[in-house]
Amino acid sequence: MPRFALAALLLSAMGCINQDAHLYEINLHGTVTVPPPLASSGALHLAFYLANRAGEGGLAHPLELFERRVLPVVGMVDEQVLYPLDIGDGLVIYGYVDSDGDGTLCARGAAPEPAGLTVLASAPQHELQFQLRLDQLCKGPEALFP
Repeated sequence: MPRFALAALLLSAMGCINQDAHLYEINLHGTVTVPPPLASSGALHLAFYLANRAGEGGLAHPLELFERRVLPVVGMVDEQVLYPLDIGDGLVIYGYVDSDGDGTLCARGAAPEPAGLTVLASAPQHELQFQLRLDQLCKGPEALFP
């Protein structure tokens, strides 16, 4: 009987606790541009992050991905995202043009692809405007985030 009680105690301690997610709907309106010398044809990959400094010391990580989108072309963007309220603050939008159509930023042996990032510190708000300039080659969000 004591082994059963100990097993039951361990299993109950290891169980999941489901918490309600608190999401805030944000309507994003903006423009994504690529300077003329860089290639701008291909699908636009957008990733939405919280500017969240989770962890401490060497384990701290400033970005928390919460949503991705693929749009057919660079230009005007009107998107809705569900922003998680309980795990961070600020909104970071990262994007790159998939010039070769492989779904990967600057795969080995492929041509350089333009990328960029913008920080919207005023998030969350129901309506947000943004400008995203893709003027860096082959840089991921961690390399571009301040």
